[in-house]
Amino acid sequence: GGSRGGNGGGSIWLNITDHIMLDGELQADGEDAPYSRSGGGSGGSVWLHCDTLSGFGNITARGGNGGLDLDYAGGGGSGGRVALYFRNNRTASDFSFVTHGGIGYENGAAGTAFVWHLEHDHTALLLDNHDRPPLGRRNHLHRTVSAVKYEDPAGRVWDYNDNDLRHAGGR
Repeated sequence: GGSRGGNGGGSIWLNITDHIMLDGELQADGEDAPYSRSGGGSGGSVWLHCDTLSGFGNITARGGNGGLDLDYAGGGGSGGRVALYFRNNRTASDFSFVTHGGIGYENGAAGTAFVWHLEHDHTALLLDNHDRPPLGRRNHLHRTVSAVKYEDPAGRVWDYNDNDLRHAGGR
């Protein structure tokens, strides 16, 4: 018999009428593997809708790390989903969203961060697995997503609409 994997990150839903200032961390992270041969939990979801978003904070929906048994290590949990909808962006330059998969025998896949600036109708989709290939050890096939239009040197992939949202706050 096997051991259970880590719990998933759950969900956070905030619908704020006016202004939210986030100077801490809002987390929906998957749990690391509770046993050496089990997998990490997948990242959860964070949905935030507000008029004005400000602060120096972080929003995370990371996948949990897999177990570290040398012979039968568990896989990392996949990253979760962050979705931000706002009219005014007053975040600091180091405000971030993190949705990477956990590490393990097979690393978890990247989650997504979706940002919609409602005032200007700009949208952006970020997939960033922090240099962790999800199929690194056994499967060397690489898949591409046809909608992706830009990948920066750090491996972060952005999908822009025609309005080209470059500074949504975060990375």
